[in-house]
Amino acid sequence: MLTSREQRICFESRLASLILENPGYFMRSIHKVSLSIIDLLTHPVNEKLLQSKTIVTDEVIQQLYTDTHFGKLGGVINFCPSQSHFIQTLINALSEKTHINLPRILHIHHIFMQSIFDKLAYQSDDPDWRAEKDRLIRVLFSNELFNHIRIKVNPQGGELTTTVGIADQIKCVGLGETELHQNVIGVFAPNAANPWVKALDTYHLPFVAGPSGHIGSAILQARIVTKLNSEELKEYVSSNIGILTGGGFHSFHEIMSVANQTGVPYVIGEYHHVLPNAFLKSEEVKKLGHDYPQFLPWDVTGKDDLSHPDDSIGTIMSAANHGLIRGATNVLVNVAVQNGMPACMANTLTQCFYYGTLFGMKWSKYDELQKTGDCFNAMYQAAVETGTLFMVEKTLSTISFLSKQMAAILEAKTWRKTGAGFKAVGNLSNIGIFAYAAANQGLGIVLASTATGSITQAMTEKVGGVITR
Repeated sequence: MLTSREQRICFESRLASLILENPGYFMRSIHKVSLSIIDLLTHPVNEKLLQSKTIVTDEVIQQLYTDTHFGKLGGVINFCPSQSHFIQTLINALSEKTHINLPRILHIHHIFMQSIFDKLAYQSDDPDWRAEKDRLIRVLFSNELFNHIRIKVNPQGGELTTTVGIADQIKCVGLGETELHQNVIGVFAPNAANPWVKALDTYHLPFVAGPSGHIGSAILQARIVTKLNSEELKEYVSSNIGILTGGGFHSFHEIMSVANQTGVPYVIGEYHHVLPNAFLKSEEVKKLGHDYPQFLPWDVTGKDDLSHPDDSIGTIMSAANHGLIRGATNVLVNVAVQNGMPACMANTLTQCFYYGTLFGMKWSKYDELQKTGDCFNAMYQAAVETGTLFMVEKTLSTISFLSKQMAAILEAKTWRKTGAGFKAVGNLSNIGIFAYAAANQGLGIVLASTATGSITQAMTEKVGGVITR
């Protein structure tokens, strides 16, 4: 049985694998960064510099011709290419549009920003770029994030592997395969006295190597050289999760805790805020959300609410159960009022029964889906869904009440047709919760669920009324 932290490690590894396997969702921002690098390398001033002066060291070149780095141009070679040949090879790799090698492209981006950009004769037309870069460096590489975080315990380095991610292949199924590279798993241990490290235990977050300096360099590139907008920056950071987590170098939190310093959206313990919407709605990510619903909620990936994902019969049956609970709640209110309980108190108590029952249904569903015994995560996900359902239902109830009030006013003024329209809106709003629960299952399932839930509720209220007379 996996612990909560081990589940996260498996999930993050599979998420990174999906990013690497589906680069198309991220290429808009990646392509813009690549073009900005090519523009700088081919700028006349920089071309003249590169012809007359060596600024790219053999050590930098060897990072792209090695068996250890992730994202390379080729394996180990027994000679070092000339600087001009190397630069042209970089440009060719960044210009490739047919066979996208995400690790290679992003590795080149990192190398450019860390080892080449500052040595160029021309960097930007923006007179304030240096000041902005200095400001971003102070924000991204603060002492709180990077001082006394980790202790090196294995100077030999991590293992050579072709497996994507930071997870154990034995414990986690479905991990992807990639090029041979050396990860850093087991190389560093966290400094338990550091406040940043202490927060990991609170949220059951994995530690690999501490906050990521590489994502800091990637953001500098995106903001200073390419000037990505906020949505493009989110997309670009997401793509870097593929290489940094996929290569076995950093966990999701280690990446996002740095990216968040510049406003990239991140909520500790959650994953969807930074990921592109189209990627989240893809079938691959929906399947991942099915396997790990505690990390990717149904309303993020587009699953249905009350049923097992992608199970149309389950959706309709859940609508029937929901209608039964609603009908029973209304019966209990009437019984309580008939027996002398104040209406306000009766409504409050029965609403507690109603939402408590819904919470129990959802908790049971997620506990079954996870099959891990992690009661807290199942409870948390159930609470989130029940809270969402509460807000939606109260909004629909308000619309129903106001529509019926308006219908009464209009009918009193003999505007019967308009009043009938408002009454219809009120009635539809009253049963709209059944449609909401099946909203991602297609029109046929929405209609069937709405009809099933409404009929079950009406029958429950009728039978309950007969029994309690």
